[in-house]
Amino acid sequence: MSEGKIVHQLEHLEKEIEKTQNVLFELKEKIAKENIEKIRFEMELQHIEEQLQNMMSSDVQRKFVSLQALEKKNSQLVDKFNVTHTLIEDTQKKLADHRERLSDLKGTKIRIIQALASNNAVNTILNASINGVCGTIASLGKVQEKYALALEVVAAGRISSIITDTDIIAAQCIKLLKDKHTGVAMFLPLNRLQDRAQKKELEQLKHFSGVIGVAQDLIEYDKGYEKAFSYVFGSTIVVQDMDVARKVGVGRVRMVTLDGDLVEPSGAMIGGYRKKTIGI
Repeated sequence: MSEGKIVHQLEHLEKEIEKTQNVLFELKEKIAKENIEKIRFEMELQHIEEQLQNMMSSDVQRKFVSLQALEKKNSQLVDKFNVTHTLIEDTQKKLADHRERLSDLKGTKIRIIQALASNNAVNTILNASINGVCGTIASLGKVQEKYALALEVVAAGRISSIITDTDIIAAQCIKLLKDKHTGVAMFLPLNRLQDRAQKKELEQLKHFSGVIGVAQDLIEYDKGYEKAFSYVFGSTIVVQDMDVARKVGVGRVRMVTLDGDLVEPSGAMIGGYRKKTIGI
């Protein structure tokens, strides 16, 4: 996603948040008014009940017509009371829904700001022409389109990680970001990354029906970057769909489906609708 699109989306979210906050204020005022109306109905009902009690000790024949009128009014007030009570409950539900939406909007805003800061940090390093900076995981790997979404999910935020020759270069880059106040980035120094040896179990599962392969094996990259791509992709297998993942065994290994649904070794399952955003 380009910086311009992110900024445009951020401005749109600001307007949405302001609009939602206005709705919340109006709903609060409406609840307050409805509560006042509810109290008024309660007081009128109490007054009518008191009148009815007084009439019991008076001449019933003489006040029969008044009694009928009071009973009718009482019934109407009960109906109004019930309607008002329902309105209050509905309004409170709407208020809760808008509060939840406001929270979601603020969360989205924070994520966009963080993404914008991350993009700024990565661009700062890549544009600095620092010797020993190789590039990002996203720019140095190539995949077939059918695997792109699954591998994006596997990499998550690490897809923008910057590969460097050494930890000295990575430290210089971090200092540059601090000096320029341009955000935070992840660095993968090739001289310090530990080899992530593929588990024997991963190799065995490659032959399981519906298993496409280890995520790292589905990417084309210069073998000089082996450690970096192993760090990001080496512990996950790609499977056809969630049914295959369940047959392999939820919680057995980290798995991702072609649709981007993720199964963690802890047993956690993350999924739903996704669309390709960054790409490698």
